[in-house]
Amino acid sequence: GRGTPEQEEPTPKYKQKTIKMMSPFDSLTLPYRHTWHRVALWGFNQVFPDAFVWREFKEGAEEAFQVVHSCLYSEENSQLRQLLAEPLYDELKEYRKEHLASPHRERTATVDSVECQGVMRGFPNSDKFGDVLLHVQVLFRTQETFSCPHQRMETVIHRTHKWTFARRLAESADQPQGDWVVSDMSFKGWYEEDMGLPFSL
Repeated sequence: GRGTPEQEEPTPKYKQKTIKMMSPFDSLTLPYRHTWHRVALWGFNQVFPDAFVWREFKEGAEEAFQVVHSCLYSEENSQLRQLLAEPLYDELKEYRKEHLASPHRERTATVDSVECQGVMRGFPNSDKFGDVLLHVQVLFRTQETFSCPHQRMETVIHRTHKWTFARRLAESADQPQGDWVVSDMSFKGWYEEDMGLPFSL
């Protein structure tokens, strides 16, 4: 007679854990800060046209967050070099090298959603060459998933991030404004052991 077809064993499900790492103070004060600094940046635009356009900035900032997050779990450097200010790039590169030296390649980290919620600060200053820079600090709200395939473990994190972007402003109206780069970010906590997550190998 015909043999009984073998049944495939069901794939074991991932163990899931959800963590919330929010800053209540930042979330509560953001609407007031955003309104205040948007007005100040509008006035700044009268001197430096299109120095800060919120809709364009918001879209670019969210895209930059996705790219930087992806690069942190790979050996990709070219995109990081384009997106980060040089001092931050050097610092982050060393920090990232330490973590990639451990078995992080067996783990995955993805950004499920990211929203640039508003402006925390906006201020100008001058660099060592005398050029005027515009700095804008924003608050991101994200959902990120960290997975460890061989342990079949998955942690979903809801949290906020504060990043500062900077651009060099044009000396005259007929010149384009400089590109935005990330000038400051808190990267401590991007990797599992920094957050105390149960991903030890």
